[in-house]
Amino acid sequence: MRELTMKKLGLLAMLLPLVLPLTKLEPLAVPVVRAQPAPSFQAIDVYVETEAPLAAYQIEVRASAAVARVVDIAALTTEPEAPSGRFRVARIHMQEPGGVECEYTATLVTAATPGGETMSIRVKLEKAGGQR
Repeated sequence: MRELTMKKLGLLAMLLPLVLPLTKLEPLAVPVVRAQPAPSFQAIDVYVETEAPLAAYQIEVRASAAVARVVDIAALTTEPEAPSGRFRVARIHMQEPGGVECEYTATLVTAATPGGETMSIRVKLEKAGGQR
């Protein structure tokens, strides 16, 4: 039995060089995996500036990168002394895609005085640490 197996192996060894050129073996395609840059994190401070007391507001913040997520910022106060002047209303913590520095914009949706009258305020975004 062993002799038969050896003969088969010998025959295969002789035929292999003849058969291989007849087959069209394509090189094996190996997918290339590129390393993605690690995401970065950014804190954005939202400031408003108003001359009159501010009781309620809604601000829309957008990021330039499609994968960054931001939601509307809204607030309401029932305090008798509503704030005025320049003050920070929020800090947004963002995850930015690796290798991309996002730009952020803010749009005032609405703002109101303690009496419920519509008012205008200035909105400014600053990267935490004073960078703009």
